[in-house]
Amino acid sequence: MNVIEKIQRKKIVIIIFCVLFAASIVSIAFFKTQQPTELELVRKYLNTTYTVTKSESADLFKRITSGSLTEKDTYKSITRKYARLMTKSGLQEAIESRQIWSNETIMAMNQRVLVPGEINIHKSEFYSSEKPSYNFAVNVSTEKFDDSEEFQFQPTGIVYLEKTIWGWKISRIMNDAKTSLTLQMQMTK
Repeated sequence: MNVIEKIQRKKIVIIIFCVLFAASIVSIAFFKTQQPTELELVRKYLNTTYTVTKSESADLFKRITSGSLTEKDTYKSITRKYARLMTKSGLQEAIESRQIWSNETIMAMNQRVLVPGEINIHKSEFYSSEKPSYNFAVNVSTEKFDDSEEFQFQPTGIVYLEKTIWGWKISRIMNDAKTSLTLQMQMTK
């Protein structure tokens, strides 16, 4: 290999490196513009938490009553549904406290669907730009599978956010126990 060939190879390697570097910069910039704002993330989380479809509810009921529902399956299902919205520690805390799993379980056991309506979000008294937090109130309705028996309630609470390498994520949820779905279902019986 002569000197000219070596120089040409070095140029090709440098050009390839520059193109890959530029492509990665453009990808990062594109990704940053696609991240949801704080409010969009909170709204998406609340819509996810307060939506339980008939098929989800029926499937879960079938798995609960047949005994085929395992802790591992439950964890996978919840993680798949919430991982893009929550930090790992926030998700773990919400799973352990059953804050995000209880809606689906209650709907399945009562053969109901859960539908979010109007969502009100505003900065909480604990808000800071480094650790944003928002108070929320969601108008939610539930309906039985077999008839039109419906009731509405309004869960409230505070959602805390944390900045991650992937953008804002939910780091903690504090639901008001007085407005929980569990309490509302008990009061309607």
